Amino acid sequence: MPSFSDFYGLSSSIDSLLDAFSTHTPPHALLIVGNEGVGKCTLAKLLCQAVLCKALHAPCNKCGPCLRVLTGQNRNLIHVSPSGASIRIDAIRDMLDILGLYSIENSDRTVLIENADRMTPQAQNALLKSLEEPSPGTYFVLTAERRTALLPTILSRAALYYLPPWPNDKLLQTLLAGDAQSNEAQAAIKGAGGSIGKAMALLNNPEIARLHQLSDQAVQVLLSNGDPVSLSQEMRNERENAQLLFTLIEEKLPKQANLKQLGSALEKVARARELMQSNVSWQSAIDTILFSLLEDISLG
Repeated sequence: MPSFSDFYGLSSSIDSLLDAFSTHTPPHALLIVGNEGVGKCTLAKLLCQAVLCKALHAPCNKCGPCLRVLTGQNRNLIHVSPSGASIRIDAIRDMLDILGLYSIENSDRTVLIENADRMTPQAQNALLKSLEEPSPGTYFVLTAERRTALLPTILSRAALYYLPPWPNDKLLQTLLAGDAQSNEAQAAIKGAGGSIGKAMALLNNPEIARLHQLSDQAVQVLLSNGDPVSLSQEMRNERENAQLLFTLIEEKLPKQANLKQLGSALEKVARARELMQSNVSWQSAIDTILFSLLEDISLG
């Protein structure tokens, strides 16, 4: 079960934030910014739980409000997340309508807006007044990957906290606490890039060792000007592991490519990810890396 202790030590500002919520002195609105998979939403939910917790030091995971948060049944926690590609104005209006009602059990109320950077401008403007003049006992916790996608007026009314990538020793500690085997945890960390979410995804993939070997082979082929055809064939059935393979390749390239090679390499991996999201075949996406990137490295 996630807890504040998982996030202590990531940065002094995060430590201060946790202390404020633990002692029931939170800001009324805050924005957590960080890369994909570093635990933004998990932390945001823990902060909301701490606001609603009845214990002296929150969250306790034992009181009624905590237990209802853990089971998804606490109506004083309003969770807004993207529907499709964005959060539209109707979703924000619905949330504001709920806030206009009496709280349950005369409790404080919390609003978690996940991926707030995907709110449309209209949705952001609809939210603005509530951030400017929050009702007593109402707390907003927003998460985002792209701070620049939020309007300056939103940014000026929410305390900003950056959730950094996790150091490898903290990733290892967290994975081992979840009963992972040491060798499996170490393998997962290598491809996680400081992301606890990616580390857990890798750890839960039964084929992690083979994927590491395959990504190592891909990097070697790319950087040695070898023949990519055989590797393309080996990867043809790896569509289900596409995102993990991309992540592993992205993590390993900086350690072996020079600066001139690296920029082009990472651009091609990003392009392959975009192709996958556009329903282009996996084979075409991986060939984008193996052939186009190989050409760039050869020219470099």
